[in-house]
Amino acid sequence: MKHSRARTALGRPSLARRLGSVALLLGAASAHAQAAQPAAPSRATDTRLPAWMLAWSPLAPIADHPRALTRAPHGADLLTAPSPSIGAFWTAGNPGAIAFDIADSTARFAELRATSARESGSYRRPLDPARAEALQLSGLGWRPVGTRGAAVGRVVADQEELPVSAPTWRVAPYVSNPLVIADTVSPPTRHIRARLEGAIGWRARGWGAGLATGVETRDFRTRDFPLRRVGRVALPGATLGVTRALPVAQARVGAYARWTASNETGSLTPRPLTTAVFPVQGYEEPESLRVEITGLLRRIETDARAAGGSLSLTVARTSLALYGERTRRREDQFSQLSATPATDRWRATGAAYGAAAQRALGLLGARLLVTATTRYTTLDGDATRADLAGTIFRAAESTLAATLDVRLVPRTSPWSAAVIAGTARDSYDRRDFVAELASDVEAWTPHAALEVARSVGASTRVSFGYGATQHVTTSRIPSPAELGPAYRRLAAPELALTAGASLAHGGSLAISRRARRSTVWLRARAESLRPGSGATLSLAPAGSRTLWNVSLGVNP
Repeated sequence: MKHSRARTALGRPSLARRLGSVALLLGAASAHAQAAQPAAPSRATDTRLPAWMLAWSPLAPIADHPRALTRAPHGADLLTAPSPSIGAFWTAGNPGAIAFDIADSTARFAELRATSARESGSYRRPLDPARAEALQLSGLGWRPVGTRGAAVGRVVADQEELPVSAPTWRVAPYVSNPLVIADTVSPPTRHIRARLEGAIGWRARGWGAGLATGVETRDFRTRDFPLRRVGRVALPGATLGVTRALPVAQARVGAYARWTASNETGSLTPRPLTTAVFPVQGYEEPESLRVEITGLLRRIETDARAAGGSLSLTVARTSLALYGERTRRREDQFSQLSATPATDRWRATGAAYGAAAQRALGLLGARLLVTATTRYTTLDGDATRADLAGTIFRAAESTLAATLDVRLVPRTSPWSAAVIAGTARDSYDRRDFVAELASDVEAWTPHAALEVARSVGASTRVSFGYGATQHVTTSRIPSPAELGPAYRRLAAPELALTAGASLAHGGSLAISRRARRSTVWLRARAESLRPGSGATLSLAPAGSRTLWNVSLGVNP
């Protein structure tokens, strides 16, 4: 195989009162939002939260490694988010531990926010939209329920306008599965997304049990364009977990099982405009299929499952959390709704392992909180086509990410600061047995972010943050001379971008003010992404890409 080389992650409440607390938590959020951002991978215009605040989500991807554009690192959010927590719930997502991890009556949080965002620029992949404008409303909160329970809930509202959409109706085209349908048009499109998720659990006599459930729906369609593209997605998910407290080291051991499914349908109705579609199925040149009067319907059904165990304990005043799980994913794609449609299939298995440690220290009259996290995932997947026997494409992928979060809060000074640094390693070994081509990409993305905050008077705080991420790789990818014209236009630029170097950096400004029992805050953030230094790979996109967002929030 020929390759080009380049070097370039109170009293005891009644049961009714307990359930009422949960309803109040979720209801307060849903009063401000009715739709939501996608499970993953999210677009750059989606609101980002610290990873530990979302690790419990029952809609988190299973046995999949979405490939995203390089982003500036997420900061500490000193004004808008609490300090990080670790545990079997916050780290592993085991809902059986929620009543232990949210046990203190002061361990509660609530947030409502509205965000406006815009992303644009030529440095993008072929199946990314040229420009995106989004308005998002969201709510997140957790609290104890009675003396033995706890609950968390999240709702998000998201409407995204794409003046020039991507030439595909697939919601997430850059995932581990190589099978994706592209076409020749990029009509203006509106995306409406809805997401509601929550978790609840109780503890008694050393045992804990919990359940997390969620659902996401999405609808998108073209606007004022002589070709109708319509799509719908439904994504349910659930996690069930149990834990058992042990008599040593404040230890708790647990087990959990996760399940997600999705049903994605996309259709093209070419009236009066016609188009051609290209089934990209690896590195082989896709055949052009003309879509005229009858149109085209494509359906994608996915079932993904995971089972794992968790352990949390305290050793030498250091809190530790560990977990491991096995994963499996099944995806079927077909273009007609019959009893036995011709089906393209993707089957993947993998594993995920993670750990977190946290220690609070006293330093020169200040409180120093140090949190370290790491996560390693693997995936092996095979793709088959309805018209061919045997495996047509195989992927062996892995990700390794490590992060260190250090926060300094002086007891008498009005200043506070946080530094977050880490790195991620992504490995993609992908082989096409039909085209007899392969790619092997190992990418490293070191990142660092600093945020400084200061109190101004008794009720006002301001903060400034800045961070940068570098994407460098060692790679072997197919030479452009070995690829056909449709593949060079629709797929190869993404491969060249992934195998190349890039640099993302961003800054943020925020101000918050305490008013009675609530805190109101405003934050503005801007990011820029551009190619890194060194030789530019053939077919790689040029230019730059920018993102800005402004969020207004309240913590009741």
